[in-house]
Amino acid sequence: MRRVFGYSYFSRQVLSSLLTIAALDGLAVAILCLLFDIRAFGVFYSLVVYITLLCATGALVAIGMWRRNAVAWVVLAGLLATTGASLLIPSHYAPEITAEMRDEPRLLRVLSFNVLAQNRKSGPAIADAVLELDPDVAIFLEARPLDTELDRLRKVYPYQIDCAGEPRSWRCDSIMLSKYPLENAFRSNLSMRAIGRMVSAVITVDGQRLRVMSAHFSKPYHPTVQHQEVRRVLDKLDGEHLPLVLTGDFNASIFQPSTRLLLRETGLRPGPKEPATWPIRAGRWGVPIDHIFASPPLVIRETHRIENNYGSNHFGIYSDIVLAPDARSAPNNDVVAATP
Repeated sequence: MRRVFGYSYFSRQVLSSLLTIAALDGLAVAILCLLFDIRAFGVFYSLVVYITLLCATGALVAIGMWRRNAVAWVVLAGLLATTGASLLIPSHYAPEITAEMRDEPRLLRVLSFNVLAQNRKSGPAIADAVLELDPDVAIFLEARPLDTELDRLRKVYPYQIDCAGEPRSWRCDSIMLSKYPLENAFRSNLSMRAIGRMVSAVITVDGQRLRVMSAHFSKPYHPTVQHQEVRRVLDKLDGEHLPLVLTGDFNASIFQPSTRLLLRETGLRPGPKEPATWPIRAGRWGVPIDHIFASPPLVIRETHRIENNYGSNHFGIYSDIVLAPDARSAPNNDVVAATP
């Protein structure tokens, strides 16, 4: 039997066919993720772009092994088209940033950082970084490492939702630090898996009242729970008329059906580009699972990643938020307070 590059021609056909089948399976998963909310797929949604690219590589290898593999060519074309469609989803939600918006004075800088509960030695360094970045509102998840730094931070951020007096079972997951007074402030559970993982308050900046909220959702391999937690956030916002800034560790990218549901129901929008925040070793090729969203007339001009992870398993992010130019002359809406 004729051998090519150490393999028989027949063996190359078999291997090419197996790779094609695997790539076809990946294409089917990706298409189903884009078209349907299939709770059992869980984490696949957040990894859909990586799945299609990996399977496209497999299809290319299959073609290299057997160029007459017509199915592999078709699968490759389908995977590239699906990758393109996937990449368009974030841009569908992101607002257009006009030159006028770029020139608008910044209304608010918001920081969100999952600092990792076991990361106890990094508290001072994280506090130093926050003071250097100078956000107006800083929100920390798994915030135990900052226990010793809250008094120092209080000099700049006198208004806090901290864990003082909270039940030990809540483990101080989320805290909010603000330069502005916090009204209608509360902490709440998202689910039995996410105890005390929602914090929220109303602030007033340059006459503009807005609600700032943070949520730390369950892992994506509990997709039904994650969906229920999103519904919990929506229930809290029912009757709310103020512009909203929502931050947090979503444990899901914008591809996740629960995240897209939240954006559809609230009108929240990301910035023009969301930086990757996890896993740390993947750097800029990782997945954006930590988000900062804002609803009109607030617009996220840009979102930055804190390039030093300070011992956490996430990168922190911060966003500069402006008020849409056509909203400056509009009257501010009244708030119907969210129910704790």
